[in-house]
Amino acid sequence: MTIFNLIESIFGNFYFVLLTIIFVFIFKTGLLCSLMVQNSTSKKLFYQKILFSTVIISSMTANFAWIIQLIKNLFIPNLNFHIPLFFARLAWIFAPVQYQTLSLSVEILFDREIKLSFRQKIICSISIFLSFLFTSLSIISFHQISSTIEKYFEMIIPQYNTFILMIPSIYIAYKKLYLPNIPTILKQQGLILLRWFVIPQLICDIVQTTPLLNYNTYFSTITNSFAFTTLSTLFMTCAMFFCAKKMIGLRFLNFKNHVQSKQKLHFINDFKIILQRLSQVTTFEELEHVCQVFCKEALNIPLAKTTLYIRGNSSSTSNTGTIPLDTHHHAETFLDMHASILLPELKSTLILIYDEIDFTHFYNSNDMHSMLLHFLNGINADVFLPIFEKQNLIAYIIIEKHARLANLYTNIERDEMIVFASYLGAIISLLKNKSLELLIEKQQELKHELYIKHNEVEKYKESIRSFLRINHHHIGVICYQNRRFVMGNAIAKELIPININQQEGHPVTKKLKQLALTVESYRTPQLGYTTDKEGNTLIISALPHLEKNMVILTVSYPNVADIIKQHIDILHNPSEWDYVLYLETTKSGHLINKLVPGKGPTLLQFKINLLKASMGSKAVLLDSPDDDLMATVELLHYVSMRDLLHTIILEKPLCDSSIAIKLFGINPLFVQTKQELPSIMEQLSASGTLFIKNIHHLDLETQQYLVEYLKSGLFRIYKSDQKLPSNVHIICSSNQNLAHCVQQGTFLKTLYELLYQTKLTVPSLITLPEQEIHALAEGFSQQVTRHNTFEELLVLSEKEKQRLVQARPTSLATLKQRVQHLLVQKSKKHNIHEEITFNPAYEVIDPDLAQAKCLGRHALKDRHLMHLLWTKFKNQSDIAKFLNVDRSSVWRRCKEYGLE
Repeated sequence: MTIFNLIESIFGNFYFVLLTIIFVFIFKTGLLCSLMVQNSTSKKLFYQKILFSTVIISSMTANFAWIIQLIKNLFIPNLNFHIPLFFARLAWIFAPVQYQTLSLSVEILFDREIKLSFRQKIICSISIFLSFLFTSLSIISFHQISSTIEKYFEMIIPQYNTFILMIPSIYIAYKKLYLPNIPTILKQQGLILLRWFVIPQLICDIVQTTPLLNYNTYFSTITNSFAFTTLSTLFMTCAMFFCAKKMIGLRFLNFKNHVQSKQKLHFINDFKIILQRLSQVTTFEELEHVCQVFCKEALNIPLAKTTLYIRGNSSSTSNTGTIPLDTHHHAETFLDMHASILLPELKSTLILIYDEIDFTHFYNSNDMHSMLLHFLNGINADVFLPIFEKQNLIAYIIIEKHARLANLYTNIERDEMIVFASYLGAIISLLKNKSLELLIEKQQELKHELYIKHNEVEKYKESIRSFLRINHHHIGVICYQNRRFVMGNAIAKELIPININQQEGHPVTKKLKQLALTVESYRTPQLGYTTDKEGNTLIISALPHLEKNMVILTVSYPNVADIIKQHIDILHNPSEWDYVLYLETTKSGHLINKLVPGKGPTLLQFKINLLKASMGSKAVLLDSPDDDLMATVELLHYVSMRDLLHTIILEKPLCDSSIAIKLFGINPLFVQTKQELPSIMEQLSASGTLFIKNIHHLDLETQQYLVEYLKSGLFRIYKSDQKLPSNVHIICSSNQNLAHCVQQGTFLKTLYELLYQTKLTVPSLITLPEQEIHALAEGFSQQVTRHNTFEELLVLSEKEKQRLVQARPTSLATLKQRVQHLLVQKSKKHNIHEEITFNPAYEVIDPDLAQAKCLGRHALKDRHLMHLLWTKFKNQSDIAKFLNVDRSSVWRRCKEYGLE
């Protein structure tokens, strides 16, 4: 009772009650105005609008009577009692009218025509009589506050409203609700009205007016209180607002043309994904799958319930769909027979939704609606979405009946389908004209060109930055006289930090002395090149002194002209001078020069071709000795700035589809268990490189899948029509003559032509000129030691270089190993083998791995390097072998860093 007293004190307060009823009165006034301003498109809608308006007006009289009475009690106690009494009696007069009109509204809501039944005529007569009777009694006893007859009347009216009017009407409405010819939209309107307004209103009235409940003093005290009246009024107002909002959204009284939805429009945000899928389509089969996926994601329709039919297309996949053949036959027959009437209607409405047409036809029946409903029933469709191209119906999408059970298609979903169909028309037209594949291929070519241009710009920027970092105005001066060198300024000492008079075997000393002696002998200027301790190029100019018997040498970093001039004479194509600049000034160029450190026309052209291949995104075909394959692949991978490298080695010709499944995945319909890992193309999609060794062993079917990807940038899932985008860079190699394989029919001509566009041939050392082998050997010898302390003792002699030429190694890797072996033997001969430190990363191309190799066991302390090594090797034993440490140490670090 304490709680009830608290509720009564708050909600039963006269001021709160007055404010509540005023708010309710204003709300009903607004609802009545919005109802009255709507135009009625049919006689039935007009009558229904009048009935619902009468219900609202009748309930407003009761609210107004409450307002007058409360104002008298609170603010004007001396107000003549006849005024509130008049409005109270007026409310009782309208009570039978309110419930009679509500009863009629509920019953005739599901009738196509307004025709009162015998029962309705009787109860209408009774209600009119009761209202007339109470009006007469009110006039007769106008000056009396109350009379015995009025008291009995006030007891009878609520029971009459409840048990004679509303309960039978609700029962009749529920029976009509489930008749087969009632439109789905109308059924949902009726359910909302009955469940959320009529029945709650009935319950509130029963609780407040039933004598059996009010007989209980305790219960009567609660239900007859002002708090209960206030709360029930608020509750019914909220119920009225909810029902009005929901029913108007469901086209109540045809206020709206389409079912409304208040959900946020995510379609625009996700439409780029739809466009991307449509842009990747190359066949009608893929297009149907895209349509099904769209309907699944946007409309929550099962894939099997959606079918796309292309008109006039013999290869349409409609024959394999779940919709029977006679459905499309019926649709085509109906469209042909009624083309003059149906096509203009389709062009104006853009979509046929069965529930919408059925509801409209319920209130405004006409021949067009009847024909459309007959058509949709014939093809068993909830939605018929026509697809136009230049005002011609070229295709349509059919969504089966009851694909979403009781869910209606809202205005937002309707707009989504129309927008999707408009784009679909253009795609179908392109597919019919066989030009879409060409457009996709053209787009892929443009992507390749754009990728190359972007990398060229980046290389150019990096090259310019390298010149800006180095002060080219600083020139070191060295004087040579009487077989001795004298540093002319501090800059010379900074550029050449060695003692050139004592370290006679050092390459820089030998170069300076060679230039100085040549100038002394011939008295003509000389120009030469060497490198500083970081490997940057230095240019040396030697001039004879005109008055004194000495040679003046200047040392500086070269500018652009110097670099180009150094190589222009050996460059096959002078227009490629910019690539020479990139080789000398960029990080990528330094890595390529590390792989091929020599100079010469053949080697320079190979390095330019290698740089070009790394700057592009087209597939690369490597023609290289086996020993040089992985080094070249790793270099291409690293210079291309990609993250993951996956290698597939084919030892023999394939006889099954295992590689195809591994590369492209497989249609889930052909496997019993779900595929655990994504395909290689998906794993490497973002930024990966795929190397296929001995590509000539691929079966023809897998080759065809590879061709499709190289042409369009889309790979097709094996045994499926679905295509997915990927950005994998393909590198492959073969030790066979692929042109001969094409003639034999074991290799696709199309794949050969695509790969041949970016073929990269490593120069054969067998046919390489002698001078270029000498340059290679000298370059490799400079890479062997980490420091130059004993470099003058570890220089290859001309005799040793000649021995390398006579041996003619078959690969760069073999030449590199032989140079290292010679220098190791030379270090032992000079008894400095224990003192000199050979570069442990001599054979490593990747700079990050080279850093880890140089650090050795200290690399275990670097989390970043350990993650890099784990990504590269995926094996603790291989990491331990690479770093030359115990496996237990690697195991402990991997456990610490979570690398498992």
